[in-house]
Amino acid sequence: MIIEEKKKIIQDIVSIFETGDITSNKSYSVVTVLKGDSGGLSYGKHQTTLNSGGLYFLIKDYIDKEGIFKEEFKKYLEHLEKRNAELNNNEEFKLLLKKASEDTIMQKSQDDFFDRNFWIPALNIWKKMNFTTPLSLAIIYDSCIHGSFLKINKMTKFNNEVEWSSQYLSNRQAWIKKQPNLTLQKTAYRQDEFKMIIKDNNFNLDQPLIVRKIDLYKQKKLESRILKFSNPNLKGKDILDLQFLLKQNKISIQETSIFDKETEIAVKQFQKLHGLKEDGIVGPTTLQELEKINLVTCIRNSSNTKIFKFVDPVMSGDTVIKIQELLIKNKVLDNSNGLFDKETEIAVKKFQKLHGLKEDGIVGPTTLQELEN
Repeated sequence: MIIEEKKKIIQDIVSIFETGDITSNKSYSVVTVLKGDSGGLSYGKHQTTLNSGGLYFLIKDYIDKEGIFKEEFKKYLEHLEKRNAELNNNEEFKLLLKKASEDTIMQKSQDDFFDRNFWIPALNIWKKMNFTTPLSLAIIYDSCIHGSFLKINKMTKFNNEVEWSSQYLSNRQAWIKKQPNLTLQKTAYRQDEFKMIIKDNNFNLDQPLIVRKIDLYKQKKLESRILKFSNPNLKGKDILDLQFLLKQNKISIQETSIFDKETEIAVKQFQKLHGLKEDGIVGPTTLQELEKINLVTCIRNSSNTKIFKFVDPVMSGDTVIKIQELLIKNKVLDNSNGLFDKETEIAVKKFQKLHGLKEDGIVGPTTLQELEN
């Protein structure tokens, strides 16, 4: 059956949205606590949460399956069942979750859990709606994982499956953008990714299939292409992202997804302001400068404090994510989880040592300035 053939592709799309990567040992290990996320601590390839009760059932299943770390998890089971918020900041528990992800029994538990609670219900909805394309199933599955499918679906009027796909995505994106939760608002990109697939008329999710710059069939991240003015004009989401970054850097430009003459002029203006070669071409150097300044500007503009450090309870949120992204760019940190945890403190100290700064693990004005350079 075609849907069974496309199941991994569909689940990989959601894994990219939830963890930043296709389903792999890395995605099974992702532990996240985001400021403003009502789910609390989330874990795994499609991120089940503490506050939903899903994490309790996942760990219980792992223990029942005689996983390698079953004894270590047993002491947390009661806390998981009670959805104890203290687990959000329990570094020992989070480290245990990451270690257990390498156990094939945990990977099997995650696969079974997400199939049982999300894939099968999504498949049943898809069949009940008399749909036939893998894309519509991917949209439904993503919404079942992300939440509020039934609410958005009730708003959606349609005559056929293709019409439903476009209308549902528009309704969902509009609803997400109106939510007071900034963390939720930022997930509106998921609908943009699906809209790009519709634009390519790829309802069967055939290859080539690119989501968040990851080739799902080749299972690897694409190198960024060189962006420049040409005939015909380059088009795509990477150009929309470029135009957004230019706007964030105080360059006047319309977000059109097209690299037209106006975009070339805006790039040259940015390059002149930052001492770069004024050729209007966005290669690695110009892109790195755009992204670096955007991150630091966001950190400074979004925070009431200039000091970030490892404390109990841990500092968390969008600002910490941006600091971690800078640490990743400087090759001292592997992953971003939105928590200024012990691992982040160690990465900051490593960065400070490399740059001759006081090794205190604290991100203040001096360390931030050095991260920016």
